[in-house]
Amino acid sequence: MPDRTVLVAGASGNLGSAIISELKARGGYRVRALTRKPERVAHLPADETVMGDLRTPASLEAACKGADAVIAASGASLKLGLRIGSPTYHAVDYEGNLNLLAAAQAADIKRFVHVSVHAAEGYADTAYVRAHTDFADLLVTSGTPYTIIEPTGYFNAFGVFVTMAKGGLIPVIGDGTARTNPIAVEDLAEVCIDGMDSEQRRVPVGGPDTFTRRQMAELAFEALGKKARIVHLPAGMLTINRTLVRPLDKRLSDLLHFFQRVNQADAVAPAYGSRHLGAYFRQLIHT
Repeated sequence: MPDRTVLVAGASGNLGSAIISELKARGGYRVRALTRKPERVAHLPADETVMGDLRTPASLEAACKGADAVIAASGASLKLGLRIGSPTYHAVDYEGNLNLLAAAQAADIKRFVHVSVHAAEGYADTAYVRAHTDFADLLVTSGTPYTIIEPTGYFNAFGVFVTMAKGGLIPVIGDGTARTNPIAVEDLAEVCIDGMDSEQRRVPVGGPDTFTRRQMAELAFEALGKKARIVHLPAGMLTINRTLVRPLDKRLSDLLHFFQRVNQADAVAPAYGSRHLGAYFRQLIHT
């Protein structure tokens, strides 16, 4: 049986990179990396690299041609820095994925795996989450065979806790009692690849350990061998910040709104994987 060709969108991201590495480690796949900046994936073991942008439909046609499956792991930036005029989550995670789906349909793709987000009461109505879930809802009715992966969050999103702990103080939004079980990108990559053959159409997933937000902050200090110093900030502070930056960077404003809400709500999904957040924090310290 010939190797299946898998197009990985978002190849230069943390998850996309992990998916490519896991595909090649398993064998039986020809991996095509889709990226806007080929130099950023030169170190990955992909069989071929194609340059494309989710917001440029014509660039996606060649990327999908001849592929058997698409794993869509791309999306607008989750970095907190100000990026004036940067594309919004709706423009990339909704409209961009629509473009990718259209190209996949034209190429007669056999399975479209979409990495969405775990949406729980308390933050499901934020623009960041809606961009993902609105596309997922459309994918369900598209007629294309699909699997939707719904992770709670990635370890690397919490790496900033280590940076702040090194500085001696970690601010936590709200009372810090909201619970979540983030997952390592390596474990999530396995879930995404398994999704190409899964009979389960929606796969909510988190990591093996559940923490409160405060416990994650304490874990970062523990990894450093330092006494925890945590300050609780009122969620309303982010309302001011996101209002001020909105005229300059709507993406950042929407991201701050998501952070404001998700830090006050539980985001717990079925556990998967063997990697632990504490070990990830210790790894960050030594790299």
